[in-house]
Amino acid sequence: MKRLRWKSRYLSGNHSQDQENKQLTHCLNAFVDASRSREHCGDMEEVLSRLMEKADDSLSRKQPGRAIAEDFRETLHDKLPLAAYLSPACRRCGMCEAVAEHATPAHLAASAHCLSLQEH
Repeated sequence: MKRLRWKSRYLSGNHSQDQENKQLTHCLNAFVDASRSREHCGDMEEVLSRLMEKADDSLSRKQPGRAIAEDFRETLHDKLPLAAYLSPACRRCGMCEAVAEHATPAHLAASAHCLSLQEH
């Protein structure tokens, strides 16, 4: 999965919303960076890549950061835990555990807080 780079096409013309969306971009990138510190199964890589692509599309459509973050949280919680969780294919990256056990792993704590992932 790749990081989001702030683009001029994300600008909405509303200074407050643009600042919110820039902060969201920073939070999403922090989440990607933190999640890269652990090996994931292929399914997790796919989920995270799709989430980042969806965020890029939402930012391009000038959606507010609050709505994008909420969609990110809901999608992540809907997808996790993955079918591979606790199977031999599981890499114990901490992502599924965060949802299944409501315990945010230390390596994701800052970005999980930033994205309010622990609220659900």
